[in-house]
Amino acid sequence: MLSATYSLSSDMDNGNFLVDGDNKLLWRMNRRRLEIEPWQDAALATSGRRDKKMGGPPADPLRTAPREELPSRQKHTKPEDNFPLACNRRTIYTPISRDGRFASDDVLRLFDFPDPRISSGKRNVTTVSQQHLFALNSNFMIERAKDLALRLLTEFDNDETRLDDAFSLAFGRPPTAVEQELALEFIHAPTLQTPRLGLSRWEQYVQVLLSSNEFCTSSDRSAVQSVVTQIKHCCNLRVLIS
Repeated sequence: MLSATYSLSSDMDNGNFLVDGDNKLLWRMNRRRLEIEPWQDAALATSGRRDKKMGGPPADPLRTAPREELPSRQKHTKPEDNFPLACNRRTIYTPISRDGRFASDDVLRLFDFPDPRISSGKRNVTTVSQQHLFALNSNFMIERAKDLALRLLTEFDNDETRLDDAFSLAFGRPPTAVEQELALEFIHAPTLQTPRLGLSRWEQYVQVLLSSNEFCTSSDRSAVQSVVTQIKHCCNLRVLIS
């Protein structure tokens, strides 16, 4: 195997796929899902909420953001329960407990973070329904969607420009014509009086972007089709529509 193998992209080639669908001959790079740390950091950075402070002690779940800065539904809970939401520092500053007393422990372990009580040679990689439910229903992802939507609505005055910036922030590329058409169709569709979880159209849409395969995997141009499929699913079946 030559060094050129290590520089291959993960672009799809239908001819190669028909011959070697499992990629045993390494004709492209295998797609790799991001670990929870860079994924969480990316969600904070894309929404404009990541604390850029470097160094210092670990973030303390018992000394998080003041309650007046938390969403109303979080003000009456214990400070440690707010930790994954209230702390905006990089995940590397998250304290790890061996007895699982922090709410952040459950979030990390849901995405295959090694058990700190034992030695681990490598991380397991699992795909379970609870991970997708976290992306759809967790306070952390909902608040990141609200932050990103507010950022787009504040900085730009038309939906086309907002959409371009959303894709640039999330994926580092502009939307395709199909993605733009589906997005505008969803954003401009009528909304019922009681929207899903109180989220606006833009908040629902950017949550899809933050939960998409392209956002959750290493840089991969072949994941564009995955984003199109997910947007179609949301628009056609109205999964995220009120």
